[in-house]
Amino acid sequence: MKTRSHAARWASSIAIGATIAAAGILAAAPAQAATNLVKNGDFETGALTPWTSYPSGSSQVVGPDAGHGDAHGGTYFATVPAGSSISRTVTGLTASRSYLAVAYLRNDAGATDFFMGLRYFDAQHPNVIASEEKVSSSQDWTRVGVAFATDASHSQVGVLLQNASASGNGYADDVAVIALSTARLEIQRDQAAAAQLSQSGSDPTNWSELQSALTQADEAFWDAAATDIQVQDAAIRLHAALQAFSLAPVGVTSPGHTTYYVSSSTGDDTNNGLTPETAWKTVAKVDASTFAAGDKILFKGGDQWLGTTLHPRGSGAAGDPIVLGAYDDAGEKPLIDSQNDVISMRTYDLVKQDANSHLTPLAEDFHASVYLDNQQYWTIQDLEVSNHAPGDTDLTGDGESRDGIMIMNDNGGTLHSVHVVDCYVHGVLGSKSDKTYWGSAGIIYTVMLKAPGATVQSNYDDVLIEGNYVVNTNRQGIVTNSRQNLRADIDTTGALADSIAAGLSPWYPSTNVVIRDNYVKDVAGDGILPQVTDHALVEYNTVDGFNERSGGASAGIWAWNADHTVFQLNESSGGTTTQDGEGYDIDYGQTGTIYQYNYSHDNDGGFMLICSSGQGSNTSGPGAGVKSQNGVVRYNISQNDQAHTFMFSGYSDGTQIYNNTLYQGPGVNARPIDFWAWEGTYPTSASFYNNIFDLQSAGAWNFTDTVADGTLKDVSDLFTFDGNTIYGSHTANEPADPDKLTNDPVLVAPGSGTTRTPVGGRYLTPDLTGYRLQATSPDIGTGVVVEQMNGTTIGGIAANGGRDYWGDAVTPGQRPNRGADNR
Repeated sequence: MKTRSHAARWASSIAIGATIAAAGILAAAPAQAATNLVKNGDFETGALTPWTSYPSGSSQVVGPDAGHGDAHGGTYFATVPAGSSISRTVTGLTASRSYLAVAYLRNDAGATDFFMGLRYFDAQHPNVIASEEKVSSSQDWTRVGVAFATDASHSQVGVLLQNASASGNGYADDVAVIALSTARLEIQRDQAAAAQLSQSGSDPTNWSELQSALTQADEAFWDAAATDIQVQDAAIRLHAALQAFSLAPVGVTSPGHTTYYVSSSTGDDTNNGLTPETAWKTVAKVDASTFAAGDKILFKGGDQWLGTTLHPRGSGAAGDPIVLGAYDDAGEKPLIDSQNDVISMRTYDLVKQDANSHLTPLAEDFHASVYLDNQQYWTIQDLEVSNHAPGDTDLTGDGESRDGIMIMNDNGGTLHSVHVVDCYVHGVLGSKSDKTYWGSAGIIYTVMLKAPGATVQSNYDDVLIEGNYVVNTNRQGIVTNSRQNLRADIDTTGALADSIAAGLSPWYPSTNVVIRDNYVKDVAGDGILPQVTDHALVEYNTVDGFNERSGGASAGIWAWNADHTVFQLNESSGGTTTQDGEGYDIDYGQTGTIYQYNYSHDNDGGFMLICSSGQGSNTSGPGAGVKSQNGVVRYNISQNDQAHTFMFSGYSDGTQIYNNTLYQGPGVNARPIDFWAWEGTYPTSASFYNNIFDLQSAGAWNFTDTVADGTLKDVSDLFTFDGNTIYGSHTANEPADPDKLTNDPVLVAPGSGTTRTPVGGRYLTPDLTGYRLQATSPDIGTGVVVEQMNGTTIGGIAANGGRDYWGDAVTPGQRPNRGADNR
């Protein structure tokens, strides 16, 4: 179940709040309180350090036996005599962020001027700001607090506890400074909205619920020890109570086959929205409406909508989708940027606790500029989408979960035909390192965990992501994902094994997934990543610069936990670092992945990674059962990829690598084949047929590493080499090959490969004529017949591919050329 942070997007919020309150599902969740940035704020060290006392030694930390009563919490608290103060500088704050300072104070009867205040250490704020002084006025522990925000230049704040009284002691305990969570920010905003309401004329029941919700929200807001779940519950209830007062625009329920227009520059939400001249104005109006099959919701090109998530309701029908798009663009797309608007989700998390405990409630906040939730038959097209905090252009991101376009399936069964076409997605500046089911990504389709009591599993059918330009996004460019992804043959040990035994969220892949003709540029981590799919097709895409900021392992175009994926006619380049840094990757949790007719160049990590961390069917070893099986790599071209052209990391089996042209120019010195025993595992078979290694420089060929039993394993004994050409640099451990050629393959102009696709434009086949074979090449007609080596079909495609990189036929039973050219 999900809730939204703007009144216009809280349809049925009262019912949601009532359901949560009645069920009590989340109140008992083992959520954590916000992190307290004040060291020794509870004084439980028994000493004042690192607080500073003025005058020195005047204040002290005492226990209950000192004659000053009991602590608020724990054993110790601070005493501050008249004319004294204690202070603490809190560092490590983030610029331009909201915080809360809280303390529990009490005072002797004569100490009438004991207060907490904040100092900012600059010329504009030389002293404590009077409006931020919170004075103790009780002999009982009383909570006081100040909400404040840092500006662009501040990363610290001073907390001052001062007793300016003429006599008597002040007492302090449990001092905290916490960053305001999104739920607390929601409460803060909705409290301000509630303050504008009047009891006069209000429904008594609604007014009573609002007052009760305000009380709960105020307590949760100021209680630094409140858990995330408690704060979020209070935010949900308050927002639901506000909904009853019709603060949002009144939406429409469309009859279908109607076009609605929206313009932030000329529209008005009191219009009917049916013509450009009577357009609506706000995203809130759209979000309050429910649409039907055949509808079009068109935003005016060149206009902008900032600060609100676009989440229209309703679903289309088979062959009759709802279109979310643009009008009157004059070359410009309409811009949607939700900025700090928040989506709050309630779902479940798999944990391993005991035989009878597999699920725990999970609260998750994230940002998405365009959002669909359990909806189907939609086409999202011709939009410009960003997602970053206001004014934030720092590509390192702000650490939040942010997405440009998010398609959510939360136990909605199979959702059909959601297409994202011709959108410009940029500046999605969330976490550069976190790869979660909520993002961060430019375009993401995701499926949540199967909920308790759910009778069906959930996935997508007919996903089309085509023609989009995705640039400067954190962490990923384009991704599909699902938490319904557990496989009995993979997750056989460890934290998820008992969840599989209980039948929770088994692998349920999305089908008919097509990712085509997208341009992904300067992405923090992975470029294009279909996950939990079966027979996905990824073609005609360009990834230009990836793994630029993540600090973790990323590849250009690859799949995970997905079977029978076909990657063809793509270009991947500019991968940075060797974590992983390859243009392409046959990763673990998959069978029958095919890479054909692709171009890879100038990637720090190399051309192709083949990996998994478990030793096949061995159910007792590390990562037991994890698989990477029967992959095919054929008719691809690699130019000046670094580190290692092929990297075998851990276990794989049955990988077939044939008819690729692999060029390393002078100074590259990459290892043509490399091996690392990830988790002590190793590949059990791989075959190399008819490949051309044109090596103007090369590192050593490496087939050895120490495996789980402590021995040095040489996997070249498990590999087959036949019909390959290795020309140029001959370095250590070059493999034997009964039909090896070492002659010059006489390529037209090796090293001259040129990208032709314009930045952000439609895919154009790279100019790789330099990798054609000249008529005098010894590699013409001297390859081995691949289909006789490995059967007649692979994944439903002819075993020899049926064609070369340029589309020339590869005739069954006839000796082909070596390399990617078979003309």
